[in-house]
Amino acid sequence: MGMRADLIREMSPQIRKLFYNDSHYCRDVETRKYDRYIADNPDNVKALEDAMTNKGITLVVAPTGSGKSRTLADVAKKVVKQDKDCKVFIALPTVNTVQQTGNIPDVRAMVGGDMFYTSKKITATTYEKLDKVQDYIRKQKALGVKERYVLILDECHFLVTQHKFREYAMKGIISGIEQNFYDSAILLTATPAPMPLFRCDKCIEFESDSYRPVMDRIEIEFVDDVVEYIKEIDLDKHFPFVRLNSTKRIGNLVKNYLPSYGVLTSEEKDSDLYNSIVDRETIQSSPLKGILTTSVSEVGINVTSYPSNLQMIAAFPDWNMSVDSIEQFFNRARRTVTSHIECAKVILPKPKANEAYLLDGEGNKICEFHNVVLENGMAVIKDTAQMDGIPCGKYKVKLDLYGGKVIRNLYIRSTENSGEATYGMDSQPVFFNGAGFSPLMGILKSNYRAAKEVTATLQRYADAFAKVRDENQRTGNLTDDEMEGLELDDNELMEVMALAGIEAQKRLKDCLKYEDGKIRVDYRLLYMVSYDQYQRQYLYHADRLKEELEARMKVRVDFVETATGKEKRDYDRNNLWDGLEYVRQEVVCEEAYYNAIVKWEENKYTSDIHHSDNKFSSKPASMSYIREKYGCVEVRFKKDTEEKKKIAKA
Repeated sequence: MGMRADLIREMSPQIRKLFYNDSHYCRDVETRKYDRYIADNPDNVKALEDAMTNKGITLVVAPTGSGKSRTLADVAKKVVKQDKDCKVFIALPTVNTVQQTGNIPDVRAMVGGDMFYTSKKITATTYEKLDKVQDYIRKQKALGVKERYVLILDECHFLVTQHKFREYAMKGIISGIEQNFYDSAILLTATPAPMPLFRCDKCIEFESDSYRPVMDRIEIEFVDDVVEYIKEIDLDKHFPFVRLNSTKRIGNLVKNYLPSYGVLTSEEKDSDLYNSIVDRETIQSSPLKGILTTSVSEVGINVTSYPSNLQMIAAFPDWNMSVDSIEQFFNRARRTVTSHIECAKVILPKPKANEAYLLDGEGNKICEFHNVVLENGMAVIKDTAQMDGIPCGKYKVKLDLYGGKVIRNLYIRSTENSGEATYGMDSQPVFFNGAGFSPLMGILKSNYRAAKEVTATLQRYADAFAKVRDENQRTGNLTDDEMEGLELDDNELMEVMALAGIEAQKRLKDCLKYEDGKIRVDYRLLYMVSYDQYQRQYLYHADRLKEELEARMKVRVDFVETATGKEKRDYDRNNLWDGLEYVRQEVVCEEAYYNAIVKWEENKYTSDIHHSDNKFSSKPASMSYIREKYGCVEVRFKKDTEEKKKIAKA
């Protein structure tokens, strides 16, 4: 069974049980194979035709570039030809994707102020215009007209990920599906992680037997400053296609540092550059030297012709991390017979060092720990010996981790070995479970409980305020006009108080609402908040990011660390060997030898006594001369007495 289909099957019942207390979830899950495109296998086409002609909701999962959208459009043409009473509506996220689909014969695009032609068999439209379709269906059903309606919802994961800023459209789509406006609904996506939130009758996942990503490998590169790294890309070697999800940062870079770059953002979607890529699937290397884009490039763009030195770079200067976005962006370019990308990059800020602090009962700092690591879901403190002089008892430990701050109890005891949350005066590591990479369901359940507690608390205040207001109105000797004005003012005050309480909830505020005197939780936004929180963990769990990218992209993923000009490192012996590790491994010798070769220091290896036959007197001896004359004794830069004696005898 496919990896993504498994995700739906396993998580859907848990989520629906938590949110809706029902057990309706997708029990029928199947995986189908294809070679290059889904339509290459006639059985796949038949499966999609069955999904379109049978009643119910089908979730279709297939990689970007597998031809799923075009295949479904072709199947729709076949279905409406066979059934004269059937109409198919294809809902797409952007005007450009609607227009692309509208170029398919027998498919009409409806965007902007376009009229809805009820005579058309297949209509492609945006999410926002789908309400016109549903109004039409509602009227037809009221008139008793016998027609059959099919919805194909492309990029269906946007029902969750774009629920906040397209709330009206998304709620309308969901309502239409739940109220059975459509006889068949096909939900289509390449990234189905948000979809366990919704019920479906069947899930079909398509997997390629011969899939080859556009790149040969991926590098996860850690840098001092992500934006500075972008400025320093060598344009003589690479044509960078950089995903940087900040319109403001992109504008500043192009204006002040990178004027030769093209821009793809939501504000630039009518530009010649965007249209040329959409229409011709081509990125040209002239006159541009590179492209900066936001997440707008993750939908509706397929690139099959591009410069031979194209390098796709997903850059994350802050916590806005998403593996889904990396996958969608990297899959925009296609491997062809003649073209591919040698290496794609994920650029991340270097993680700060983890630290911890031992606190007394009043929260005062007693000591600090600097050797703190995350291992297998645990935070491990290794420099524990400094607690030997601290009296036994119960303390607090504040873990200042790259992923956030956590406070846990710690017990210091003289009779037990060190272990979980316990230090036994033996200089052994102390560890705390649950501080590592958290599963999505764990985060979701925690946020759900927190949201319920906040809702209950705020509702008590709102109810108490309403009770006082009603009592004042009941006993007060007020005119009808005064009563009406008092009720209006009190309602406004209640709303202000409720909204202030919601605003104070930080990450949960987006999923809480105040409507008609009630505090409510929007479960779809709660899921989105939790899923975003889950995704951001990859920023400080690079090993998990590597595993996830290798599983999704089917390529090798390597780690790289790079210094940028934003943060110059100190001149020291170790840094001098950056990029020359192969040399270092060959010539790792004692400190005097190192200083003679690298720092040109006057010492025993450069004095005339030791190499009178060498003409150098004020400069270090050549490396080959010293190695031949004295040998190279490996002591890894430590002053080892025995090794120094061997060198002295040489």
